[in-house]
Amino acid sequence: MTTYQGQTFADQRVALDGNEYENCTFRNVTLVYAGGAPPAIRNCTLEQFNLAFEGAAENTLAFLRALSGPHSGFRGIVEGTFKAILDP
Repeated sequence: MTTYQGQTFADQRVALDGNEYENCTFRNVTLVYAGGAPPAIRNCTLEQFNLAFEGAAENTLAFLRALSGPHSGFRGIVEGTFKAILDP
């Protein structure tokens, strides 16, 4: 795990897995999460950014997308999962 404090990241891809970011600025970046240890992001400024999911994180999203399909019967469970994430 790497800790970044007060740094500016601009015009690049930033690997998030397992890292800590405090008082950092992210400007025109792609934040990449690959399913490893969750990052810690505190008091950071985000300006023009994208999120990218790779590896295990990308597979998890594909799984949830498949479960939420109109004929799967699991759409309510997926929606409930996201509601629990957004409104703990």
